[in-house]
Amino acid sequence: MSSSSMACAGEAAARPAIALGIPLWSRKLPSLVIAELRMQWRSPVWAVGLLAALLVVYTETGSGLFGWPTINHALNGFQEACTKVIVIVAFLITLSSVTRDYYKTRSDILFSRPFHLGTTLAAKFAAGVTVSLTLVAMLILTVYGRLLLGGASTTYETTPFSLAIVFCTIPAILYTCGLAALLGVVCRRLTVALAIFLAYFAFAVSSAGHNWDVPVSMADFTMSLKPERCGITLHEMGGTWADLSFSRYFSPLSTELITRGVLYTLLSFTLLGAAGIIMETRRRTRS
Repeated sequence: MSSSSMACAGEAAARPAIALGIPLWSRKLPSLVIAELRMQWRSPVWAVGLLAALLVVYTETGSGLFGWPTINHALNGFQEACTKVIVIVAFLITLSSVTRDYYKTRSDILFSRPFHLGTTLAAKFAAGVTVSLTLVAMLILTVYGRLLLGGASTTYETTPFSLAIVFCTIPAILYTCGLAALLGVVCRRLTVALAIFLAYFAFAVSSAGHNWDVPVSMADFTMSLKPERCGITLHEMGGTWADLSFSRYFSPLSTELITRGVLYTLLSFTLLGAAGIIMETRRRTRS
């Protein structure tokens, strides 16, 4: 036997050993995420949510001085779309993906899978987060397109948008998807879990708007921002136009904003882990 054939045989013999050294969940997770992404993109929920978010963005960015868009109005429109629309979309697509496996025709397949069921939940969670962040990217492109088409300068400051995404949008999406995973596993019915979430959502929004003087509400998982209004009076034009200001969040960067973002990010993975433990416990009781 030649040295080359012996080397090939050695590599072939090593492959099973290498494969055995890799956890099964880590080998299955990428394919599961891709499969979930394909199913979630087929749902009309993301398209309807995107249209609603675009409407919010377009309406808000056109309410600046003389109808011209300003960076603060654009940021307000973006964060309103994320906190009021994208968060709900993230919950719905993740929840529908989780509860789908509890249908009578699929539950036996779910509990007979040869790997930890937390892997399935992690794939659904990752797919929901990916779809939601893709919608956020579309919103960003729309915001800047609206600004430029409205005659705005190309030198707009992007730092407020970046900070809002990192400390508000991403933690809110992560927490919402984790909550959807847990409620889907506990309730096992979409309508019941959705009713609980909508009640929680209404409470969070009302608690955030109850006291306008408190910039950061820790109970508000949507991570909404409450801008201050700055009046501009033009005597020769005989009117007053109001601009917005987010300086109390970003100049300097608010410690409460960072704390809330980190807290809800950690809670998101805690909820996901709890959902995985519940699913695995149910499988053991069934067997």
